[in-house]
Amino acid sequence: AIFFRFFGKLFLFCDLILFFLCIAVFFDLIKSRHQDLFRLGNLRNFAFFYLIFVLSTLPSIVNSKDIKISMVEVVSFLNGFLLVLVASYLAENKKRWILSLKVWSLTAYFVSVIGLVAFMFQFLAKDYKTTFLYIDAIEKVAHHFARIQSIFNSPNMLLTYLHISVVINIFLLIISREKNDKLAYFIMLMILILAAFFTGSRRFTGLLLTLILINNFVTKFKFKKLVSTILIISFIFFLILSFLTTIWTVFP
Repeated sequence: AIFFRFFGKLFLFCDLILFFLCIAVFFDLIKSRHQDLFRLGNLRNFAFFYLIFVLSTLPSIVNSKDIKISMVEVVSFLNGFLLVLVASYLAENKKRWILSLKVWSLTAYFVSVIGLVAFMFQFLAKDYKTTFLYIDAIEKVAHHFARIQSIFNSPNMLLTYLHISVVINIFLLIISREKNDKLAYFIMLMILILAAFFTGSRRFTGLLLTLILINNFVTKFKFKKLVSTILIISFIFFLILSFLTTIWTVFP
């Protein structure tokens, strides 16, 4: 299963993405020696009302068969507050915002590598089984390879995450000035796109459309026309393929 248990509560491994952002905030707090996080706009008011909301859920555990499990479920509501707290802190200035994007991009890179390595093992050893890949008997009619889902619960969830990650990675590639940084972001971008392809999701056409729009309206480089042509041809090809695989899956 793509989760671990804590007092019976299921946690997706993809929740660790927020954990990495929290680590980045923690070290930045130590470095900058910030004492008061609640100076950020209306965050104090939000914290107050969110606490009231969490406390209002406490009566629901009265008839619980397991108090420990119910308490963990109530505490899990704090994830939302933690997310707002981290996002507010990182968005306070440009430097922290870029830091959050770098952490997101690097996390997406490792998530992609995990899936690609699992895919490679499965390709070399047909009997290799792992929760990092998705294999469905019905979908074998349309997909002749195991679909990457990495630490996510489904390939489509991973593709959605990688779609956002690709856009973030391109942004970092554009704003970076050092040649080594540009090369690193370019390599990471290729790995993200490769992992997105092997999710086997028909939503990959949406990612290609995003790349077309970014290439035509945002980026400026030497081989822009060539890349645009390749992307448009790929988009048309995968759009047709997505319709065909849908028909084969529904009407095999």
